[in-house]
Amino acid sequence: MSTHMPDSHNLDKIIGTRVRIASTSKNLEQKELAKIINISQSYLSRIESGDRSLSAQLFCAICISLEIEEAKLNPYKNAPILAPLILPM
Repeated sequence: MSTHMPDSHNLDKIIGTRVRIASTSKNLEQKELAKIINISQSYLSRIESGDRSLSAQLFCAICISLEIEEAKLNPYKNAPILAPLILPM
């Protein structure tokens, strides 16, 4: 059984799109999320567009800030992009 692994640029785009969807679903503006995770809004914009990769630390900070499971942003975990992104309380 073979699994198609996205190349690094496609991976960045997939994760960036998922970050944007998750923050939008939380009604969180880009400027607000950037402030919470301590990066510039322009850097977050580049992440969301797939032009920048995420460090593990930043990936975790985004998940914690958005209250979502890491698997929801990680395409290797087969998490559908339109799956519920909010953690149950």
